[in-house]
Amino acid sequence: MPARRRARGHHRLPSLDGSFGELFATALLARGVRGLVTTGGVRDVSDLRRLGFPVWAGAQNAQGTVKATAGSVNVPIVVGGVTVRPGDAIVADDDGVLCVPRDSIESALTASRSRTEKEAASREAYQGASSASTATSSAGSSPSSAWST
Repeated sequence: MPARRRARGHHRLPSLDGSFGELFATALLARGVRGLVTTGGVRDVSDLRRLGFPVWAGAQNAQGTVKATAGSVNVPIVVGGVTVRPGDAIVADDDGVLCVPRDSIESALTASRSRTEKEAASREAYQGASSASTATSSAGSSPSSAWST
């Protein structure tokens, strides 16, 4: 059994070769795609950065691949153990990637906005406490006294 197969179920693991690179990114950008999440490998990373095309990948590898068969579009897929269906929203940043099911997008946006507002208020309170602490400290009081009021 080839090394790239799982022992149970004989499922193929994703190739970690650089199957995605600058050429695919250019084609996808022209179609309005804004980024890529893959368990496979990517190459041309500096070109992808230059294009402003963010990619979250299982590996980075200069070794390219041969694309002998066309892929599928608008079908469910599994990425990192998560099923992603057509219409789901993918949210990704430097901290990770999240799949929001289509029927939960509105509630996720509402919850996200609420959290953003709460964090902004907390940040403002912390900054105000820091300013109060600095003012109190310079007046000769201990920094901890600003927190006890």
